[in-house]
Amino acid sequence: MSVRVSHVLDATTHEDAVRLVTLLLRRLPRDRVEQRVAVMGECPVLQEPPHVPVVHVGRRLNWPMASVLDLQRVLRRQHPQVVLAWGASAAAVAATATGQDPPVAVVVADPAETAEIARWWPGSAAESFGQVVCTSDTARRRLVECGLPAARITVIRPGIDYGELRQARLAADRRTAGLPAGGTMLLTASPPSRAAGQYYAAWAAAILQQVWPDVSMVVPGVSREQERIRRLVEGLPCRNLYQFTRNRISPMELLSLADVLVFSPSGDVGIYWLAMAMAAGTTIVATAVPSVTELVTDGQTAFLCKPDQPHLLAARIHEAVGDPDTRRRCADAARDQAFEVFRAETCVDAFLRLIADAVRGQAVTGASA
Repeated sequence: MSVRVSHVLDATTHEDAVRLVTLLLRRLPRDRVEQRVAVMGECPVLQEPPHVPVVHVGRRLNWPMASVLDLQRVLRRQHPQVVLAWGASAAAVAATATGQDPPVAVVVADPAETAEIARWWPGSAAESFGQVVCTSDTARRRLVECGLPAARITVIRPGIDYGELRQARLAADRRTAGLPAGGTMLLTASPPSRAAGQYYAAWAAAILQQVWPDVSMVVPGVSREQERIRRLVEGLPCRNLYQFTRNRISPMELLSLADVLVFSPSGDVGIYWLAMAMAAGTTIVATAVPSVTELVTDGQTAFLCKPDQPHLLAARIHEAVGDPDTRRRCADAARDQAFEVFRAETCVDAFLRLIADAVRGQAVTGASA
């Protein structure tokens, strides 16, 4: 008999979490898990499989907790046995709406949310909330540092759909995608944010344009930070080197087209783009922050430098592009590592165990999957 699971998302759910939801909607076996989705507000990058019902709940007054009663009515109709809440805001509303019956597990894909989760974690008894799943060791460590019990937190790495990656490679064509056909193509992760450092990546591209006149940089995603970057480049003489693609081209296709992923966070960020770049064999130039060094090593699987230093970032990109042998070796090693760590089957199996344990009322063990 299948387990009824409701996914709860809202407008603040991080793109990494939405991609993981999409993977589960496609991959969780329908004979074992009956999935439903409730979305509070807009969640534009969610790809809705036709066999999974999706209910949209209005986000009133732009305040998440104002949606509690509406979500409560939706969940009563869906009658789930387990609720997976994606992100801190969605989890707070879901926990209030259900009263922890059925059990709620919060999935943290963005380490920046850990402080918010710690603020409303029930201090009287951790058992009253349920389970926390992190997609990185960095996020788990931050939660433990904030005082959450380690026994209630587990790590499940995001899964990579290699079938989607193969299709993206076959479809990848710069001209068809409306991107410059020649020259070195640099790519940033989405969505742009202060912590993710796309501003510094754009600055580094402007420096490199003095050396490579045909360089281009693609900045995908939609956010207020993207508008800040756009304002930066509007004042530059080389503004034509930037391509703002929003969400019209998939990450997998962009990674198949790009020469280098410039992953330049100044602090803790989600790791899905880094995982996808490793799986795609795209050269990675990144800043050495914990969420990055957790996965890649300088000179072995990536080219790393200090954060918030656009000149150093530009120098490392220049070094990577100018050394094809090291680039190829790093990319091959990263691809091999990704196949071991980010397999979709491993991720799906871990969520199946999580759901089964939640139904039985068992606590997580804190182990990584």
